[in-house]
Amino acid sequence: EAVQRADAAGLVFVVAAGNDGASNDKANFYPANANTPNMINVAASDSSDAKPYWSNFGKHRVDVAAPGADIMSTLPGNNYASLSGTSMATPMVAGLVALLLAQDDSMTGVEVRSLIQSTGAKVGIETACDCRVDANTAVEAIVNKTPFVVPFAESIEIGEEMKFHMK
Repeated sequence: EAVQRADAAGLVFVVAAGNDGASNDKANFYPANANTPNMINVAASDSSDAKPYWSNFGKHRVDVAAPGADIMSTLPGNNYASLSGTSMATPMVAGLVALLLAQDDSMTGVEVRSLIQSTGAKVGIETACDCRVDANTAVEAIVNKTPFVVPFAESIEIGEEMKFHMK
């Protein structure tokens, strides 16, 4: 319900896919599987652009991958440690969303997600775009007004119709 309210308010909701090593296409994992238009569901990648064994994945329910293995992070007590998880990958995407919206605040969540997917680096991680975020390419595309298709990656049922547009 809260995710739907955020979507109705036009907020981009970036969410971790989960750390069960499971397909979100087959298992219910919430809030990641809420699948609202303004949601970006994030899997993790490692330094070799591979999917860590623990990262959830899915062609229909997970939108993109981002670095999430062995990420240096802060801990209580003024400490630091290397942490891993889709919760480490998700802030990478949230930061990129903020950077893109700073360039064009008229973009909707589905437009931001489509830009991130269309400019992502192709990797062997099962997501809707088979890609990992590429912040430089995404920012260049928005600054240079490079056209992209919205939605970029979408699953539809047989007989279902969908409209696409260029941004």
